Amino acid sequence: MYKFIGTIFCVLVFIACEETPFYDQIISIPNSEWSYDFKPEFKVAATDTSQMYDLFLNIDHNTSYSFENLYLKITTSFPKSNSKEETLSIDLAEKIGQWVGDCNSQKCTTKVYLLESFKFGDPGEYVFTIEQFSRQDKLKDINSLELQIFEQSKSKR
Repeated sequence: MYKFIGTIFCVLVFIACEETPFYDQIISIPNSEWSYDFKPEFKVAATDTSQMYDLFLNIDHNTSYSFENLYLKITTSFPKSNSKEETLSIDLAEKIGQWVGDCNSQKCTTKVYLLESFKFGDPGEYVFTIEQFSRQDKLKDINSLELQIFEQSKSKR
């Protein structure tokens, strides 16, 4: 009986200690077919300009996705200044064809570290717009994008 209670306690402590994101939003790609015209926007309200954050992008795709990488153009719009664009190539598979990330027989989720240890420069709304930037108008088998922002703990600073 004590082992059972101890096991339950450990599980609850583990769950309670898991980090909760400051921001977390998933945007589904219509029909798992990402066209040039579909540009998901993630709107983040920032108030604390002293806090350090980490920014992640989770890409959910089918294992039938035809390419080993995904080209993205990410535009960040700032509250008090112009926007900034960055083009990225995200590896979804290794050169030998094995998928990167958390996969099962039909789907994979690849977690990409976009920014580490950053601060919001000004309070206000930040908009992250993500475009597929490949040579094909429609990319099949991309299911969703998830943007997560985590506050860094003081021990990481």
